[in-house]
Amino acid sequence: MYRLLKYLSAIILSFSLMILFSFTVKAIGVQPLTLDFSMSPGETEDFQLIFSSSGIAENVAISIYQCYQDYTGNLGYRLADQGSFPEMGWIELEENSVQVPGEGEVYLKGSIRVPFGTQPGSYIIILMVEPEPGKAGDGISLLVRYAVRLIVRVDGPVLRERGRINFLRLDKDENGEPLIIAGVENTSRLDYLAGVEVTIRDENRSLVERVTLRTISGVKNNRDLTRLYPGSEVLFLGKPENYLFPGNYELRAVMSYGERGKASFIDNIDILPGQFKEPARALNEFLSIKPEMIDFRLEPGQRLTETIEITNISRERVYIKTELLEIGEDNNSLLPWLRLYADERLVLMPRQSRKLLNILQLPLNVERGGYYALVNLKVFQDESMLNLLDEQFIPVCCLVGEDSSQEIKIKGFEFNNEGEQKFFLPVKNTGQVHLKPAVKLTLWNNKEELMEEIELDSADLIGGILFPGGEALYKGNLKKKLERGEYEALIEVKDENDSIQIATYRVFIE
Repeated sequence: MYRLLKYLSAIILSFSLMILFSFTVKAIGVQPLTLDFSMSPGETEDFQLIFSSSGIAENVAISIYQCYQDYTGNLGYRLADQGSFPEMGWIELEENSVQVPGEGEVYLKGSIRVPFGTQPGSYIIILMVEPEPGKAGDGISLLVRYAVRLIVRVDGPVLRERGRINFLRLDKDENGEPLIIAGVENTSRLDYLAGVEVTIRDENRSLVERVTLRTISGVKNNRDLTRLYPGSEVLFLGKPENYLFPGNYELRAVMSYGERGKASFIDNIDILPGQFKEPARALNEFLSIKPEMIDFRLEPGQRLTETIEITNISRERVYIKTELLEIGEDNNSLLPWLRLYADERLVLMPRQSRKLLNILQLPLNVERGGYYALVNLKVFQDESMLNLLDEQFIPVCCLVGEDSSQEIKIKGFEFNNEGEQKFFLPVKNTGQVHLKPAVKLTLWNNKEELMEEIELDSADLIGGILFPGGEALYKGNLKKKLERGEYEALIEVKDENDSIQIATYRVFIE
């Protein structure tokens, strides 16, 4: 346990600041990268590896490695030793090195034999494929090695998957926000997929939230489940979406593993005032809304049913008024075909949830393009419905047919040099469909040196959306004050990942 806890701070930082770097290199191809065997003691099975060319002839060495699973869920590798890793003696290869030609493929045959007397369980053997370094004078080269995983599952009597949760804790990440950490262990001799979900309940036993935890490896691969190997201890982590007010909470973690395995762990925690950073949204919001936007594509005559779940995340009873609204006079409206099935006035106790039902039926003769509406939720303090606490808008966006034109017009550009140096950029959606604009400003001096890159923001969007005909003012501040001189500002407007407008402006500072 001590060794595991030593790594907590580093893993918390990795979870919060994870940055993935990718690049393309020229390398041989190896297939397959994973081989699965179900065998009994005394059996032998053959296998084959295929090496494909990288465009140049290469010598490739194949070595046997031993693997281990670290606390992030990733696998590490070390050169196998017969004394500590007898499984390396199970493998027999035709050759320990092959020459891959400049074109085509080459095959390497091998076999694996499980000795008599081998205990039932999962065994992992790694064949490390490593190109030999090039000759001196070839310049800088990057060698890519491949870990071919051989998973051998040896059958036997009374072999069961087992696992446990060793601890559950609520920690603080580097931003001061709560982070749930569960330490789990595979206590069996079998490998299996495992996942962890934590249920949070307040002091009144009301459900606050269900949080799916992931390993660092799972976050990188966008997977809830991680394969755990025999004897491994791994950390699962996750962040609550809702703000946890000071008070007493019950955390209940459930680990699901293998086909039917379950393990649980319960911990009661007290959150003190100021223990965690209070997000700005918790100061002026009373509702958690899922989804925050309804966006879909239909054909004429099609029907859609969608639910919206609203949860009272405050500590008081709230009263909610629901209504469907137009986006604006110039926009194609969904209101003639959209129905909201919900009480006009709702009462939600703390942590209570309700679902609103939306049904949309398009007519057969509807024209292609974008159609829109807003679900308006007004939150009041009491049943008089006079004291407005908060107001939320849920955009409902429907595209009919293929994409229509995406167009945006930059209506001007202004630089303010008084006090804080600020940029202002008014834009208008002149296309036929809604946009989710992201505006980036890149500033260069007259020597073509990069000075700064900033993201411009707008408070005029609804749920991050700029509807057809809508206008928005984007603003941004410079981090470092510019000196006197001439500069060039490059403006790029993107919708999702697509660039839809680029413009340049001259900036003069006297």
